[in-house]
Amino acid sequence: MGAGPRVVLVHGWNSRGAHLLGFAGALLDAGFSVTLFDLPAHGDSTGHAASVVHAGRALRAVVADIGTEVHAVISHSMGSAAALLAFAHGWRVRRSVHLAGPSSLTPMVKGLAKAHGLGPADAAAFAGWVEGFIGTRIAYVDLERLQHGLGHHSLILHDPEDRTVPFAASEALHAAWPGSRLERVAALGHRRLLHDPGVIARSVAFIAEGLQP
Repeated sequence: MGAGPRVVLVHGWNSRGAHLLGFAGALLDAGFSVTLFDLPAHGDSTGHAASVVHAGRALRAVVADIGTEVHAVISHSMGSAAALLAFAHGWRVRRSVHLAGPSSLTPMVKGLAKAHGLGPADAAAFAGWVEGFIGTRIAYVDLERLQHGLGHHSLILHDPEDRTVPFAASEALHAAWPGSRLERVAALGHRRLLHDPGVIARSVAFIAEGLQP
């Protein structure tokens, strides 16, 4: 969609590309072109299960199919982690916006084990199952492995009261990313920020700043 500098939109877990249409419309109005898609096992895409690793591979495949330079990416939740993986694999953009995204897989896996009351042995077995499913070590998707891909400017937006992805994940990402800005949003939780006019306008303005010489 559109004919200007390309922006890729990446949705989150249990979501679909259409949930980012508010951003797509604002970007088109600002003169950008937009790529919107459904991650594996989401929306109209095939599959019954997916992980952040699968999402990262799908994003890289979409970028390869675009065939032209991508100016920026806006990503939410799991989509943000997928973008971080793509950056670590060499994908380069001028700007990125990260909305309420996890920055490491290890604390997520530990948090799920704790939330389900798993003891040490069962928690270790669960971690092993996760590694079998994603096809690699959990540490592969931790910030320590991903931060070498963080060479551009980014905007990180997160509600400190988010109950799905803790705000600490964005704080850690910001601390590891010299070119990042971390801004708090209030009373929007994990998903409502996708439809908030202020968040959309702030994201588009930040991406537009990247066009300036």
